[in-house]
Amino acid sequence: GQFFYLSEEGLPAKDIDAIVANYRNILAAIRYRAPRDIPAEPGFCIENGFIANDGKTPQAERAVLSFALKSHPDVRFSISSDLYFKQEKPLLQRMKESGVDERFPGKNRVITAGDRVINGMSGQESLDEFPSDDGTGVAQSFVWETLGEVANPLKASIHFNIFSGEGVAGVTGVSSMSTQQIRALYEGIVKSIRIRPTEGKQ
Repeated sequence: GQFFYLSEEGLPAKDIDAIVANYRNILAAIRYRAPRDIPAEPGFCIENGFIANDGKTPQAERAVLSFALKSHPDVRFSISSDLYFKQEKPLLQRMKESGVDERFPGKNRVITAGDRVINGMSGQESLDEFPSDDGTGVAQSFVWETLGEVANPLKASIHFNIFSGEGVAGVTGVSSMSTQQIRALYEGIVKSIRIRPTEGKQ
C-alpha cells in the first residue's frame, strides 16, 4: 500500500546490469516505516520507509533537513548527513582561512569555539553573534560539525547549523530571538544528534 520512487538518468550502457542488480537489492530491503518508528535493525530511513543495510558495504548517502520556526521565521535550522563527501579541513580552520574576521574587524563576537564531542562523535563548534546589516541589532550563527569518514555509514559527515536574522535577498536582519534563547535551542538539538543504535550497539 506504499509507493516509493527511485530513478537515475544518463546511465552508461555497460553499467545497466549492475545498476538493475543494485535496484533489486534495494527493493528487496525496503519496507514501510511509520513516521515515529525507529527500526531496531541497521539501515537507512527515508520518508515513510526504511532500507535495511548492515552498513558494511561502502555506499553514497546524503540527507538534508532544513526548517524555520513558525513563530520566528527568521530563525532557521539545517542539518545534513553525508557519506559521499567530507570537508578536508576542520570547521574552525576553514572559518579562520575564510578571512571573515579580517574583512569585518571587530564585528563578529565569538561566544564559544572549540572541539566538542557529541555522543561519541568528535567535532568542532563555533557559536557567533554579529550585527544585523542595518546595525540596529544582532543575529546569530551556531554551528557544530563532525567530519566523519567517506563511505562509512557509522561515521557520517554531519553539519548542524542554527542561524537567525534571515531576510530577503540575502539581507541579515535583527534576530527575533535573543542569543540566550538561540543557544538553548542549539543545546537542546545538538545534544540529541547521534548514530541510531542497532542491535544494542552504537
